[in-house]
Amino acid sequence: MTFIRSIRTIMLGWTALAATRLIAALLIPEGPAISTGALAWSLVPDLLFAVVLWYLAARSGWRGLRLGSAFFAVLFGLQFVNIVEAVFFLTNSGIQGLRSILNALVTYGAVAPVWAVLFAKGTGSAATEPLPLAPRSLAGRVWRVAVSDFAYVLLYLGAGLIVFPLVREFYATQVIPSLATIVSSGLLLRGPVFTGLCLLLLRMMRLEGRQAAMAVGAAFSILSGVAPLVAPNPYFPDWVRWAHFFEVSISNFMFGALVGWIWGLSKPASELAARLAV
Repeated sequence: MTFIRSIRTIMLGWTALAATRLIAALLIPEGPAISTGALAWSLVPDLLFAVVLWYLAARSGWRGLRLGSAFFAVLFGLQFVNIVEAVFFLTNSGIQGLRSILNALVTYGAVAPVWAVLFAKGTGSAATEPLPLAPRSLAGRVWRVAVSDFAYVLLYLGAGLIVFPLVREFYATQVIPSLATIVSSGLLLRGPVFTGLCLLLLRMMRLEGRQAAMAVGAAFSILSGVAPLVAPNPYFPDWVRWAHFFEVSISNFMFGALVGWIWGLSKPASELAARLAV
């Protein structure tokens, strides 16, 4: 795919997401109204989503229902977890959890098949099958799941403790859940869901070793931290939003990189194939 064609495809994907988001907002309005300036800013995360998922499509070689389902899983999975956490943490913000979830279902359910068609065109001759994940035994999978889950909670709590002095005043107006609830949520919801999404990114990108770790970390950080927090929103004052922007982007990059490292292949696929052929 030429550079100009790539840009055109990304712009079409960006327009499709902006249009479906507008339609979903008209059908299922959610939360407080945002200003015109904030509305224009909201186009920035949509562009970031389009760029990252276009790259995933180009790397994966997946097509049709498989590609569209992967797009939907990544976008809706992240949004669903963020909505659940917002309901728990931003108790006085006016967030309507159910309406927000339905809005996300309509938005990403509509745009995912459009992107599957747009982004699958001219993405080269990438192999259609993903590289296998590293663990083959049950024990290998179990310890990797456990490490990924606990690592997310530790990174989440560590980053939160570092940034908390900066946002203490804001959260004094909210009802913060107990530490046990926060840890349970991380172990039972955020950790497992985010691990699964990072594994999906890993399989789509067909990368190995350090390259896989860095790519998964970057993609996950952009989709889950940079894009959602780069634009003003009606829930966070700007000083709180920017504090969380750096906190979430950095900690999620570290988490994604860890998942990509421990689950990905450590040797080039060619070397692995040669070994298996002996």
